[in-house]
Amino acid sequence: MLVHQGIVLLQKIKVEKNTAAFLKAVQSKDFGKAAELYGSPIDLEKMRKLHEEEGFRLLNYDNIRADYDDGCVCSVHADLTFKVNGERLNVSAVVSVSTGNKLGQICAITPSGTERGSVPVLSEWNLIACGSGSF
Repeated sequence: MLVHQGIVLLQKIKVEKNTAAFLKAVQSKDFGKAAELYGSPIDLEKMRKLHEEEGFRLLNYDNIRADYDDGCVCSVHADLTFKVNGERLNVSAVVSVSTGNKLGQICAITPSGTERGSVPVLSEWNLIACGSGSF
């Protein structure tokens, strides 16, 4: 039992580090590095355009915490702060974990009190990093 808990703890630490490394790469606009940490193809040109041309940028990330559920460390939660047209937007994000502890999807949840789709660049982020703009 202790060995299993140790393995889970080490996997959680690795997944949290990978998530932080991905977010740091996006924050610093190192999209090549971000792609290496992402578990599936990601449209780097759309990500770059979103950050450079659309007034949308990842400013900060915090409270990265991996979850053990159903026999695996398959998801991570994080708090993200984006800059949207000069204003800060704080969101929660759910990150799926794929093989090799790489990130599968990073879905930014529309904050309560904000209508889904009312922040087009957040929907665009979700299309690129999550596969769906409906969060």
